[in-house]
Amino acid sequence: MRRVSAAVAVERAWARSERLRRMTSFRFLAFCIAGALGFVADVAVLWLVLDSLGLYLGRVVSFMVAVTVTWIVNRHLAFRDRRSTAFVREWGRYVTANSSGAIANYGTYAVMVATLPFVAANPALGVAAGSVAGLVLNFTASHLLVFRRGRGEGNGPGSG
Repeated sequence: MRRVSAAVAVERAWARSERLRRMTSFRFLAFCIAGALGFVADVAVLWLVLDSLGLYLGRVVSFMVAVTVTWIVNRHLAFRDRRSTAFVREWGRYVTANSSGAIANYGTYAVMVATLPFVAANPALGVAAGSVAGLVLNFTASHLLVFRRGRGEGNGPGSG
């Protein structure tokens, strides 16, 4: 067995960390694209149900549509190499793992709608602020808990 010098080992580790940083940057950018599409779905559904359901219940409905849109886009773009063939289970994990981001998202929205008349009149602003509030929490949860290798459910290239 050939011994590897410390310099070669450090060089290899650095190259791996560079690849990891590039992949994480791509995943985060793709996650943001999914979030932008989810934002559009969120606002569109909120406007559709606003008169019948109001600012708060309407947002719960619009948020569930948005979280489903972001899950679909994320599984096909940001985490395409880690998606599962167990769709319902993966969606459930996605919703559960992103619950802290959902709380930050909805909490920010609710506080802004309740305290800022301009936001109550333009709820898309509250949706946007809530989306930003939950972004990092949701990306971290998705990366570590939902779309990870070795789940034993058909993850990996070519699955799903």
